[in-house]
Amino acid sequence: MYFRFKRLAVFIILSLNACSDNVPTTIPLNASDTLLTTANQTAKLHLEALSSPEKSTTIEMILGEGIELLATLEAEDGESLPNQSLSIASAKGNFLTENNLLTDHDGQATSLLLATTAGEDVITVKTPTGLVAQLAVVVNTPGNEDELEDDTSEEEVPDIILN
Repeated sequence: MYFRFKRLAVFIILSLNACSDNVPTTIPLNASDTLLTTANQTAKLHLEALSSPEKSTTIEMILGEGIELLATLEAEDGESLPNQSLSIASAKGNFLTENNLLTDHDGQATSLLLATTAGEDVITVKTPTGLVAQLAVVVNTPGNEDELEDDTSEEEVPDIILN
């Protein structure tokens, strides 16, 4: 019995030695792992347009315009969560200058949205752990805006009578 145990112990040591190159193994944590380790702590994610005077859930744009979007990630207590990865996407395919974001020391990241597709759109920002924030965007064509302005200006033009 002692011989079996000794043989098993030698086998385990040799197996471990064969698998190891005598370099300590470390598994680096990436940004998404940081959020996973704090799963018991609730985080908040916000998405807003920087140039919008009021905090609205719907942004109106004209085709070809650009607007800067700000994503903010913070802990439940309001403390910023820096160095966290976020992804941002347009449901309709409007162009975003950055799709993969990394929060700064204030827990914030920005991307420029360029209105390239007319219609209703939803911009979604996500964390690797599944936290989501969305912003509705309506992109109008320049022709629609011009037609409305032309209708109002015609009423103000006086009639001209030629002799």
